[in-house]
Amino acid sequence: MKPVEELTYQEKLQIALKLKDTAAFFATYFSYLSKFETQKACFLYLNEIHEEIYGVEKYSSYGTFRQVMYRDGKKYLKRKTK
Repeated sequence: MKPVEELTYQEKLQIALKLKDTAAFFATYFSYLSKFETQKACFLYLNEIHEEIYGVEKYSSYGTFRQVMYRDGKKYLKRKTK
């Protein structure tokens, strides 16, 4: 995976558009997961891109993201399998 610093603004924008809401962030996270050595690295990558484009982090920390994922992820996964 190309480091965030090496991505063009257009590349960042294309990824950021996939991070617009919680379900979209989860979907993008799961699709990018195989490209990273750890789950945390994948999260940090996407959260950094979100911050650069939207001016605010989507989640304040990896711990917060995990809490939301386990709480809301079940709803997302149910919708995805229907």
